[in-house]
Amino acid sequence: MAKKIGLITYHSAYNFGSVLQALATQLTIKKLGYSTEIVDYRPTEGDYFYKHLFFRHQPLKFFITDLPTALVIPQRKLRQRRFEEFISRHIELSAHEYKEPKDLGALRNAYSLMISGSDQIINKHSNELITVGWEYMDPYLLTWFDGPKISYASSPASMTDEELERIAPQLRKFDELSAREHDAAEKLSKHTGKPVDTVCDPTLLMDGTEWEQTVNIPANRIDGDYILYYSLKRPRVVFKEILPQLKKLRDRTGCKIAIITPLAGFIPPIKGFVNCLDAGPAQFLSLVKHARTVVTDSYHGTLFSINFHKPFWTLDGNAQDSRKTQILTRIGLGSRVVPSIDDVSESFDSIDFADSHERIAQFRAHSIEYLRSAIEHALESPKKDA
Repeated sequence: MAKKIGLITYHSAYNFGSVLQALATQLTIKKLGYSTEIVDYRPTEGDYFYKHLFFRHQPLKFFITDLPTALVIPQRKLRQRRFEEFISRHIELSAHEYKEPKDLGALRNAYSLMISGSDQIINKHSNELITVGWEYMDPYLLTWFDGPKISYASSPASMTDEELERIAPQLRKFDELSAREHDAAEKLSKHTGKPVDTVCDPTLLMDGTEWEQTVNIPANRIDGDYILYYSLKRPRVVFKEILPQLKKLRDRTGCKIAIITPLAGFIPPIKGFVNCLDAGPAQFLSLVKHARTVVTDSYHGTLFSINFHKPFWTLDGNAQDSRKTQILTRIGLGSRVVPSIDDVSESFDSIDFADSHERIAQFRAHSIEYLRSAIEHALESPKKDA
């Protein structure tokens, strides 16, 4: 009888990276020869955050700064529909949806193995977990599952040592542990006393060609050359700092600027600017694939630029977020990091991806081997007492 593997991660967040990494992890496990489904755990708070347009249990200051998004409600609703359509079409989910941690006890013996990850599922400061109790991390720590368990590329992000100590006892119960960032792997190893492998983000487990074969990427929606700007900045920063810099970039390059700023939403009518707020995951892939160049402060915006061999510039204004610089340094593209849009070159110099893609290929092979070996060893090990 074939082994069935369960996977739990952030698969239903209206966030490009979350949905696409979930799909890539599931497809990679299937390519290893295992039947797999993603546990359709949609925690109440996460659903509330992503499905409600306003009053999302955030501090009042965020509600006030988000008011301009009221001007683009139709685009935001279309974006939501596109996410749900993508999830329904591409991701294989469990038969039932689960909302609360206690609900997952029904799956205690449903799988031969559980895999937890990727994304920031063990970061108490993520949108899904920041406003709720620690028990809402339990589903991702697999406290409800009796069988073998492994992690793949789970990121604790900005968790403190004290916070990591709180979840270390549950992490020690995993058969295999891995993390997406090297420094995260070291921290998790220190707190658990177990070896923690460093593996690539799932979106790098597939190259650009595989993404095109997997997803029906829409045709280019913008005529002529354009620069894609993708950011998770909020309205105040976008209006005060970003738009003036993008105007100068437009004037310097003569290119249109396609803008995806989900948290800012509204972009005033500006000549040469195209607001792509309504993009779902498939439209996002299309915008990256057809761009002349990409300018982004997003981790996954950076990774998909690499996947599609797009000249890109990664903005790094947050010293606490080392995800982008770590992966770019590892693959030899650290020079693509710039402090601001004003530092983006208008020459659109092409990047010699040959060396970086060889490094990515090695990292990808290592990560797939981690998954293959971890799954085999976990399935072969005798069941341990809890």
